[in-house]
Amino acid sequence: MPLPGRRSEILSILNGIGVNPALLPSSRLASGAFDRLFPGVKTLVIGIIGAALAAPASLAALLAHVDTTEGRVTTELQFDSAPKNVADFIRLSQGGRKRIDPATGAVTTERLYVGETFFRTADNSFTKFAQTGSGTGTNSGNTGYVIRDEFTPAVRHTGYTLSMANSGPNSNAGQIFFTGNISIPSYDDVHTIIGLVIDPASRAVVDALIAAGDDGSSITGVTIQRTDAAAQAFDESAEQLPEVRSLRPELDVTPGGPLHFNLPSPITATDQLKVYSSTNLTDWSYRGFLYLAPDSSPEAVISNIEATSPSRGFYRVPVVRYPDDPVFSDSAGAQYEVVFADETRLYAFDAGGTGGTVTITPQGGSATQMPFTLFEANHSPYQVRLIVDHGTGTPRYFRYTLHGDSGAPDSYQGRMSSEEWFGFWQAGNSGSCSVTR
Repeated sequence: MPLPGRRSEILSILNGIGVNPALLPSSRLASGAFDRLFPGVKTLVIGIIGAALAAPASLAALLAHVDTTEGRVTTELQFDSAPKNVADFIRLSQGGRKRIDPATGAVTTERLYVGETFFRTADNSFTKFAQTGSGTGTNSGNTGYVIRDEFTPAVRHTGYTLSMANSGPNSNAGQIFFTGNISIPSYDDVHTIIGLVIDPASRAVVDALIAAGDDGSSITGVTIQRTDAAAQAFDESAEQLPEVRSLRPELDVTPGGPLHFNLPSPITATDQLKVYSSTNLTDWSYRGFLYLAPDSSPEAVISNIEATSPSRGFYRVPVVRYPDDPVFSDSAGAQYEVVFADETRLYAFDAGGTGGTVTITPQGGSATQMPFTLFEANHSPYQVRLIVDHGTGTPRYFRYTLHGDSGAPDSYQGRMSSEEWFGFWQAGNSGSCSVTR
């Protein structure tokens, strides 16, 4: 039984089951010698070697070879279960994909990850990871857009994964982390897994990255390898991902008043405009973002971005266009239904989005209605944080964080968590939510 071209793999298998390959004559299994040396094991070994010879050249179909200062980590990318996040990772790592430089607000196509340090690590009995990909070398950087979560029960954080870091549900924005030799079930259905680290040599490098500590190692290169037809067929450019472009608006400034950005067409309701400003063209600050209403004109008014206007200012206005309608661009005319174990609350906003009527239906009980006002709202494409005032009762104020996971442009379903005000914010309940507009 020859060992063509796979000798190192097979010798590793033999070592793993306690067989000394040096005792095997030449490159063949000599049945007589093997039977005498390892009685009763021949059938098992031949079966293992046969399976190895029948397997493809690599156990993975789509590979990311991440070269670091500690060595190479080869990762099996999970494009079946996380196609959008894998596509985004590939395109960012190879360059050419537009993103927003978090330090300057400029639109760039430079490769992400290469030259990035593993700025955050943990190495204890509860968690082991090495995190990178912020674009700033700190925890605050991102690509300027977000990608939704992609979870599957078939792939879990049982050790040596490549996963997406985030700031909450549906907020994947370029940062990634390797986990070490520990199972972390608390990360399941929280962080999207985009790769598995299979081979022992790569796992040893992951251990070294974690042991190196914060900023102790960095990425020097990322190459992508496709080893079978399925990997060849996966087209990362065909995945519907957010797209970034740069605007050159005309800026109208009214002393003591809001800033008016006269925006060039075409602008659509799925566009998210971001504003960065500088007084010296060196130090840039992120000032905020807005969406355009579906019936808005190309002129948008951005208020509260410059509460106190400097004597001079420079502005960059990149725009992110999402392939689907952002779930939470505003609350005008929206209905937010939050479902708890013991009751359901339906918040029906008026046309102005500043308040409305809440209908509270206890489990098995009768519904009651009362007016509410919106105290504060913080919208992003797939998430909204609301503080609502019921006017009476204890608690009077409720803070909700709603996450849109799936649905049509004007009807979404997702997850929800709540807090209640008792002179301080106290964690409430979590459950499901739906959004209708």
